[in-house]
Amino acid sequence: MKIILTGLDKDFIESAKFLKNSENIMIENDEIIINSESISVGRAKINLLYRLLRIYDNFNRFLSNL
Repeated sequence: MKIILTGLDKDFIESAKFLKNSENIMIENDEIIINSESISVGRAKINLLYRLLRIYDNFNRFLSNL
């Protein structure tokens, strides 16, 4: 199964690069590509990315309110 996430903020993509080695997530052309053998592993990787995106968004909101 191949999942491609597009339209993400470039700063978020830069901050998510640490997942390339630990979670086998590829980042190419401002897209995050998840290759997974099973659906459950793919869903877990997507959930991880969305949790990180939510933390990133909350942090940016906090900084903009300062």
